[in-house]
Amino acid sequence: MAKNDKDIVWVLNPEPFIAAGVDPAKIKGWAFAKVETKDDAGKTVFVDKLLKPFDLK
Repeated sequence: MAKNDKDIVWVLNPEPFIAAGVDPAKIKGWAFAKVETKDDAGKTVFVDKLLKPFDLK
């Protein structure tokens, strides 16, 4: 919660868009960012994701 002040954040894998030739950084309304997660071994890794935050007001 300390890292996110949004009510909902949709998270998409950008790989299908990149494979189709789309520059994910140019998708309007979405943020292309590195997101911290854990791999299968529990090690912290950073992966590329598309993020769409929403505030419910």
